[in-house]
Amino acid sequence: MLAGRNFRIPFRVASILFIVCIPLFLLTSNIRWVANDLQFWEEGFEKYDVSAETGFSDEELIDISKGLIRYFNSGDIDDTMYIFSDDEIIHLRDVRGLIQLSYTIQWITLGYIIIFVAAGYTYKRRQMFSSLGKLVLTGSVAGLAALAATGIAAMIDFDWLFILFHRIFFTNDLWISSGYLPRIYTEGFFYDAAGAIAIAMVLQSLLIGAIAGGFLLRRRRRLAN
Repeated sequence: MLAGRNFRIPFRVASILFIVCIPLFLLTSNIRWVANDLQFWEEGFEKYDVSAETGFSDEELIDISKGLIRYFNSGDIDDTMYIFSDDEIIHLRDVRGLIQLSYTIQWITLGYIIIFVAAGYTYKRRQMFSSLGKLVLTGSVAGLAALAATGIAAMIDFDWLFILFHRIFFTNDLWISSGYLPRIYTEGFFYDAAGAIAIAMVLQSLLIGAIAGGFLLRRRRRLAN
């Protein structure tokens, strides 16, 4: 019994980390999706008429984007990036670092979720299913709350939020550029990217939250009978 009591505190700490991992995993997974979805980039070019603004054809813009996606994933710089200035290349290097960090967090959170579930089942057996349902539901709600707060801030002043993001995650002002980078990937483009990530996270959080909530409700009814 003493061993069981001693395990409660570590389990609670591990449970809190599990709750945090749920929205983090969804966020980083959706960042990976948007960063590598060439169709999303192409739709942004058409929406903001980037071809007319830059003088590049749609095919050239796609090639440039393919080059950037390749760079973000492998670090290889090809001939399509010649249009960017040295300062823009340095900024893109910083962006790549953030994307790679996002990938790392995605794998870490996924690994933690798997290990937590396996270890929890080993320790609590069937009781883990009830605990897991509550934790997943809590993680889903926490993610939705964080999204709601961010969404409200974005609706009030997206420019402020956009600048704040860069001030937090970049140690220089090289993102403030008048070259091709902001003309190809406009502020509206990033607004749409953030919106796509947020919508995907909301749907995913609602789905897993509904599954967890349904499981808990059915379990409660079964115990009541």
